[in-house]
Amino acid sequence: MLRFKIPNMFLSHKKSYFSILISQVLTVFGLFVATASQAQRLSFFDQETQQAPVLLADPEQAAIRSTFHYHFQGMSNEKGFWDLGFGGEVPFLLVKNKAGDQSLAIGVRGNVQSRFELFSASFKLYDADYYGGVSVYKRLPKLGALELFVYHKSSHLGDELYEEQGSKINFSREVLRLLWHGKLNEHWKLAVGPHFILRKDPVQPKGFLVGQVDLSYRKPMGKRVLFAGMDLKVREELIESPDLNIQVGYELTKSENDTPFMGVRQALVLEYFQGHSRMGQFFTSKERYLSVGILAWL
Repeated sequence: MLRFKIPNMFLSHKKSYFSILISQVLTVFGLFVATASQAQRLSFFDQETQQAPVLLADPEQAAIRSTFHYHFQGMSNEKGFWDLGFGGEVPFLLVKNKAGDQSLAIGVRGNVQSRFELFSASFKLYDADYYGGVSVYKRLPKLGALELFVYHKSSHLGDELYEEQGSKINFSREVLRLLWHGKLNEHWKLAVGPHFILRKDPVQPKGFLVGQVDLSYRKPMGKRVLFAGMDLKVREELIESPDLNIQVGYELTKSENDTPFMGVRQALVLEYFQGHSRMGQFFTSKERYLSVGILAWL
């Protein structure tokens, strides 16, 4: 099992998160104003829109996900679970510059994630999470791109589990995520940035800042594509144990240049996760599991 030790300076150091948030929002707003002033053409629901890259190794990414889990450590004594999720992004507004190239894109993104107990008599639903919001994707010439995503998330406990436990938490939060996307070379990509929790329920444990680093690798192997990724999140509210997901996958689309079926790319994935549960009803519970399944994305 991988272990992390967070230096004490990070545990005791306090920052003005509000001022950091305001500065980040003003920066993005300034980029938007500059983009709008130089825009040549605006279009709505344009299928040519290039949206923010899909972070395949991020378990919370909006995508179509069907994975089977074996838990070494988890929210219960059960070992086998099935995670099923549906999500994606719909382009709303495309802004092109005077050269006719995409400068800024605004979209609507949403996701539904659920977890079922595989070997129970009734295929028990443990948890269902939902989130939805607005994304802004701004290209920076020669400097990569910025992604701003503001969303609401809520979580609901399965009925059978509620009958057994007799209690649940009212989990909901609004979050602002700001990521920088860039290419390290032909095969490697990096996404890094903060998440600001604007409001949350329950309010404990304390903490409103999340740091994310996502590193991915893609390489054509004959007529297919092999990829791997690592996603790391450090949450102030649960800082003693970062969330780490390591992924390897084999894309079923024949090549990068092929047009995928109905615009959806599909892959077989194998993942190892350790950290706190991404399911809202159990967000303070530690998990460690291996999973295998299918991942699809637009």
